[in-house]
Amino acid sequence: MTQIIELSKTILDTLSVYDIIYAEFAGSGAMGCAGQVLFYIIEKEQLVCYKTNLFKDEITYIQATELLLSHQNSLKSDNIRTEEILFNYYYGGVGNYVFVNKDVSLEITDEHFIYKRNKNEYHIYSSVLGVFISVADAMKKIENIKLQ
Repeated sequence: MTQIIELSKTILDTLSVYDIIYAEFAGSGAMGCAGQVLFYIIEKEQLVCYKTNLFKDEITYIQATELLLSHQNSLKSDNIRTEEILFNYYYGGVGNYVFVNKDVSLEITDEHFIYKRNKNEYHIYSSVLGVFISVADAMKKIENIKLQ
């Protein structure tokens, strides 16, 4: 069972970006969970999902989004400098953006991802099914290109 915790600035300041397995952010006009950020992290062998929303906590939303943008090299932002690349970026469709830790391998099922670590399986759900489908399709295309 995944624990869901409201992401606050205080919590964000204590999280290590290296521990993020899967993350999403959606712009204010995105389809599905508009204005949401979520991070999946393993803590004490339990999967934790941290969430915040632009409309509840704008500062945390902006800082969480900037954290993701500063650690990938595909989705550029004029005012954010790219630091160490930690995430592979996937467009989730209609204003939804997904970041997967580049050192993590996710298994694709019919409706979610599975992350395996230390003989444990962790089920990672995208904010909405459409985001999952877009990302899973992109991952499969990349894998097929690698196999050629």
